[in-house]
Order: sequence, then C-alpha cells, then structure tokens
Amino acid sequence: MYSCDCGKSFTRSDNLRRHQLQSCQGGPAVKRMRVDNATLMYTCNYCNVTIPMTQVNSHRRTMSHKNNACVQLSEGVQIITNAFNCRIATYMVESSIVSSDYMLFSNEIRQKVIELLESAIRIHKSIKVNMEVFGNYILQTQDSRETKSFNSQNKIVDQSSDFNAVFDGFRDVIVAQTTEFQERDSGWTCEKILFLEVNINKYSPLGGRSYVKLPECIEWRKAVVNVRNEDQNCFAWAITSALYPANGRVSEVTSYPHFSNVLDVTGMDFPVKVNNKSIERFEDRNDISINVYGLESKFDKGKVKYDVIGPLRYSQRRLQRHVNLLLITDDSGNSHYCWIKDLSRLVSSQLSAHDHKKYFCDGCLIYFSSERLLLRHKMNDGNLVSTTTQTTNFKINKYGRMVAENKLMFENFEKQIRDHL
Repeated sequence: MYSCDCGKSFTRSDNLRRHQLQSCQGGPAVKRMRVDNATLMYTCNYCNVTIPMTQVNSHRRTMSHKNNACVQLSEGVQIITNAFNCRIATYMVESSIVSSDYMLFSNEIRQKVIELLESAIRIHKSIKVNMEVFGNYILQTQDSRETKSFNSQNKIVDQSSDFNAVFDGFRDVIVAQTTEFQERDSGWTCEKILFLEVNINKYSPLGGRSYVKLPECIEWRKAVVNVRNEDQNCFAWAITSALYPANGRVSEVTSYPHFSNVLDVTGMDFPVKVNNKSIERFEDRNDISINVYGLESKFDKGKVKYDVIGPLRYSQRRLQRHVNLLLITDDSGNSHYCWIKDLSRLVSSQLSAHDHKKYFCDGCLIYFSSERLLLRHKMNDGNLVSTTTQTTNFKINKYGRMVAENKLMFENFEKQIRDHL
C-alpha cells in the first residue's frame, strides 16, 4: 500500500502521485526533477566498456556482448542472460556444422532446442517462447558483410504442448522470412548461419481468484452478477449463479446451493486459468459450454472507461446450457470471474447510442437488429471467415506479419462502410 500524508492509501504508486498533484488537501507534491538518461553512464561488466544509458539495450544485442556474456551449459548450448532465478532467460544454440541452409541448420539443432523447452517446462510448467536466428550475409555488388537476424512472435508452451510441433512452427516462420528476404532483390546472400537465440520467459496465465469489485460503470449496467466469494472458487460460483436462481441477494454465496453439490469439479485446480484444459474438461463433465470475456480500460475526456473485449476463451461447441463469464482484474493483479447475464446490455453502450435491443454474436461481438439476422450470421458468415487452399507456404500480409498462405482472411476493414445508395 502507498500512503499519503493526508491519511489516504492507494494500491498503486501512480494513483498516489496523481492524488498528491491534483486533489490532496495538503497541497501538491513537489515534482521530481527529470533526469536526462543521456548524461547517465553504464559500465558493462562483461565487455568492460562504459556507454550512455540510452545505448544499453542496443549494446546488449551486439555480437561482441553476447559472446562475452555467454556461459557454456552443454555442447552447442550457452546461456547469454538470465534474471529472476531464470524466469527470464536467453540461450544461444549452435550447430556442430557450418552451413548456410536454414533447413539443415534447424535439423541439426532441433534436439538441443527441444531439451531446453522440456527443461524450462519442468521448472515453470508454462512458458512464453520466441526464437531469433542470426547469420552472416554478404552483398557481393558492394563487397560488404553484415550480421542479420530473423525472429518469430511469442508462443505460449505448456505441459500439454507437442515440442516437435512447436519447434516446426518456429522453424517454418523463420525459414519463410529468410527466403522472402533473399528473393526480394535485396542482393544479400547468406554466407554462414551463426546461431539460434531462444528467449524463454515464465508465463503465469490469467486466472480467477477471490472477490474483486466491478467497476462502477459496469455495475450500473445491471448485466453482470458478481458473487462475493471469499475463497479461490469464483469460477464455480459464477457458473452456479448462472444455472440456479438466487433465493436472496444475487451477490451472496448463501443465495445459491454450494457449487460442489451441483457441479462436477473433479480434478480441477482452483483458481481456474483461462488457457487451462480444465475448463474444457469441466464442459464435458457438466454438459455446459463456456465463453470468457475481459475488460480493457481507457481514458476518455478525463474519465476511465471500460470496454468488453474477447472472447478470451471461446467454446468449440455451443450446448443447450451455455454460460458467458467476465474476468475482471483489480490494481493488485487479483482476478475474478463473474456471470454475464445479459451480453447485449453489457456491450451495447460501447458500440452504439441506440437503446433498442441488439443481438450479439458471442464469438466476434458483431451485433444485429434481429434474432433472425444473428442466426443467419452464425450459420453462414461466421463459418465462412476462413477457408483453405492447397498450398502450405508462408507469406507476408499487408501489415508485414508472417502468416500461413493456406488461410484466406478478410483484411480490408476500411471497405466495411455500408453502401446507402
């Protein structure tokens, strides 16, 4: 907690500073002098050089720093950096052969990378991973050489992941990038692949815990039931409130039967995480389909507003008993599940000023004026968002992202303007 001299307490330091500067009756706090990072110097213990603070990140990406900072773990595997007891770590993986063929290089280091992933999973259970390959390139027309790199986006890996499939996914993305780079008339040719950099971060999936109060603007919409539980089982209480009418105040656990008497929660780990297989198992055992949505805060005209986002989790099948949940988080990072009893009332105000009832697709949050149009969307449009083609190559889309070529997706959102002629 952060306390002000006037007696008020805050859970976050930025809220305390805002209070002191704007509304504290004791007078505004003295603003701290701004420090120019360009005047601060940093000495790298590995390279024995002193540089401005503004250049630290770029220095750590240099080949000389990585070579100096490396510590040998096993043959062909070195650790470059680690922090927070290896919850964040960067590894350098090298091949035993010199090659300019990325597929051959990938096959040589495959087992080393998989062993790194397996070791990290044994320790952290769930991780975020991305990979970056470095190579020496030559521009023959100018007789110049440079080190270039190609990386992938972060991917969540857990105990249920197929590590060979994970590695193949990273390899395909990187190989597609290198191939496209050499084929777009750049003139650069790969002379030698140096190493693969594997970045591993511990990942803690978002999960619901104890009671969290709804933001006032969400509570006023009367579209969400928030059960005031004092345990870690808010997921089960939210489901129970959706299935069984309250015999008292809807926010009290005493208004409902105990979840253990009406739900099969065998083998579930509480608090329940969004990306956990336990929700899927819960659906199967209780014959219930579940979607999970979240809240995103934003400042508008000096006020904090919240928009519903998601779904964070979308059920692969809609059953006769279906429940939409809202996952909210407070300033301390505590998360909590609530039951969305009226999705239209909850989401309508953030999309349109019209008061008439809207019919929402709970998969894409597009709304319609009638239930008939919504049903048509679910039977047709929703199933035709993507299709497949014969090729399995990769391509770069209009936003510069590497995507599979065998997925056709609508990207020209600017053409969605309705034609009134």
